[in-house]
Amino acid sequence: MLSLVMILGLSLGLTGCGQWESMGAETHISPEQVLSPVEGSPLDCEKFMTAKDVARVLAPLPREYEEQAEIVVVPHHALAADMTAEALLQAGAADKDLFIIIGPNHANQGANIIVSNQGYEGGGHPLKNRLAWDDATLEALTQESTLLDNHSFQNEHSIGMPASLIAQINPHGEILPIICRRELTSEEGARLFSTLAPLLDEDTLIIASVDFSHHLSVPDALGRNEQMAELIQAGKSAQVSRLDSTYLDAPGVMAALMEYAQSQQLTPTILRKATAADYLGAGYDGEVTSYLTIQYR
Repeated sequence: MLSLVMILGLSLGLTGCGQWESMGAETHISPEQVLSPVEGSPLDCEKFMTAKDVARVLAPLPREYEEQAEIVVVPHHALAADMTAEALLQAGAADKDLFIIIGPNHANQGANIIVSNQGYEGGGHPLKNRLAWDDATLEALTQESTLLDNHSFQNEHSIGMPASLIAQINPHGEILPIICRRELTSEEGARLFSTLAPLLDEDTLIIASVDFSHHLSVPDALGRNEQMAELIQAGKSAQVSRLDSTYLDAPGVMAALMEYAQSQQLTPTILRKATAADYLGAGYDGEVTSYLTIQYR
C-alpha cells in the first residue's frame, strides 16, 4: 500500500502540471493585484514541502562540493525532492548569495513573466527576496512588461518547493522568484536574461525549476527523457521551445536558459534521469511525470 506521503506526492506529481492545455486563455490582472515594491510576510514553504521532509532529504547528502555550477535544472515535485536537493548541493548552493528561481506559471494566467518581492520561509529559516530592496532590478524587470504580482506565487510549487530546500541549505541566501507562462516567446526569454545580467556572477545560482514528460507510461517517459537529454546536450533550443507537456512543462523557460548558457559558453551535464515510478514502488504501471537534473558549467 502506498504511504500517505507517496499518495500526496503522486497527486502533485501526476496532475499538478497537467493544466497547461486547459488554461491557455489570456487572463488580465486588475490594477489592485499589482503590488508595490514592499516586502510582504514570508510565504510559508510548509505547504510545498514540510521542514521535516526537507531535513530527511538533506540528511544523507554532503553539504560541500569542490566544483560549482552557474545554472542547475531541477524538478519541482516533492516526490523527487532528493534529486533537487542533490543537484542544488552539487551546484554549490551552500555558498551562493543569490538564487534566481525560474519556473512555469502552472495557472498559466496573467503576464508571460511574473515576479514577486515576497520572501519565503522554510523550517524557521526566512529567505529574503532580492526585489524587496533592490529597486534598480525591480524597475528594470517591470519595464520589460514583467508583472509584479505576489498573488500568483501563493500556490506555485515550481518556486515553493525549491525554496523550501534552499531555506535550509543556505538560510542566509536571497531569492528572486520568476514564473513564466507557456506562451513565453524566445524574445521575451532573451530580454529577461539580458535584464538579469547585472546579477549573474559567481555568487548567483540560476535554478530552472522544470519537470519533464507528463501523463505517459513509464516506458514512454523514459524514452522522452532520453530525447530531452539529447536535445539539451546538442543545444537545440528552438526545437525545445516548440515541445508540449509530453516532453516538459516549461519549454520557453528551458529554451531561454539554453540560449543564455550557449551565449556564456556553458556546457550541460545530465546528472540524473528518473520518473515518478522510481518513487512509487515496484509494480507501479500508471501514468508518470519524468525528471532530469542538469548542471551548466
